[in-house]
Amino acid sequence: MQELIDLLSNRFAAGEASLDATVQFAVGDETVNIVIHQGQLSVSSQAPDFTLYFADQHTLSAVLGDMQQALIAFREQRFRSSGYILWTFQVLGVFSPQGTG
Repeated sequence: MQELIDLLSNRFAAGEASLDATVQFAVGDETVNIVIHQGQLSVSSQAPDFTLYFADQHTLSAVLGDMQQALIAFREQRFRSSGYILWTFQVLGVFSPQGTG
């Protein structure tokens, strides 16, 4: 789980984070709840507003901050959400693409 937390923390783009949400990231068998609030990201035990499901960590890494990859993964059923699709992509947008965060 620490590897998942590190990935999310390292790719978080605080300047892009204009939403407040508690989101559960479910990657394979691992889950972590994060709170995005006032441009900050923290791990939480709060109940999530919605859950993002990823087939594996490679899929998660590919879609963070990359809407094209997110759409491809969504179509291929390697990524899904329990919430509204627009909110899902807004959450993904607060992360930087690989190598830029």
